[in-house]
Amino acid sequence: MTRFIFFLYKKILDRWIPLILVFFSIWDLRNEFLILFDSFTYTAFLFAIGHHKLAVFTLLVSPSLFRRYNRLNLF
Repeated sequence: MTRFIFFLYKKILDRWIPLILVFFSIWDLRNEFLILFDSFTYTAFLFAIGHHKLAVFTLLVSPSLFRRYNRLNLF
């Protein structure tokens, strides 16, 4: 039974971790995106970065997360 749980964790759940993190960071920034799309100002941009540091950091390192957790042997 523990081998089966380990298999599920490594093969299935591991691939969802970056997607879940990116989804929640975009969800956290949704109002800031609307304000920026409505009228872009550098003040609003800096406010979004300053008050949502974790979400911005998660979006910036998401390519690395996808490389780390989605190890597909394509080549």
